[in-house]
Amino acid sequence: MLKLTRDIGGQEGAVVFDDINCGGLIDHFHAAFDLALFTASGTPAEGLSFNYAGDLPSAAVANAEQGVGTGLSVCWELYPPNQPGVTVKWAGRTIGTTYLAQYAALNTSVPNWMHVVMDMDRSGTFTMSVGATTIFNHLATPWQPLAVGLVVCPHRRQFGQPVGGQRPSEDV
Repeated sequence: MLKLTRDIGGQEGAVVFDDINCGGLIDHFHAAFDLALFTASGTPAEGLSFNYAGDLPSAAVANAEQGVGTGLSVCWELYPPNQPGVTVKWAGRTIGTTYLAQYAALNTSVPNWMHVVMDMDRSGTFTMSVGATTIFNHLATPWQPLAVGLVVCPHRRQFGQPVGGQRPSEDV
């Protein structure tokens, strides 16, 4: 298990996987992982992002829950005023967003594990499921084959996320 943050305020965390194909082009990908989001302090803040691009930072950055890099960012928003949900971005521009009812159970100290599956196919369409629910189904993106690294960031972390005064704990 990879623990990105603990439920302590003011944290940043990131995990970066560099050049996952030894310099070769990547024309599609499949990512699957279990994600736990939970809190010991009221409403958790801020969120986290999964980023796939050729220009990712090598460490945690501020506001990483909003996505980093000029490629794909999948951003989990936890903190109001936005409804909790997932936004897909390309180069910082929103191309899809959805509310996740599973987040209603976040105000607990018990981990709320969710199985996440993401697929980018060769034609540039993105599909994502959380548990048994498909939340994006063949979402069109500007995807092009690239030689890239992978950054996962919670807010101010890469599977990156920052932790403000409200304290989420994030495990992958």
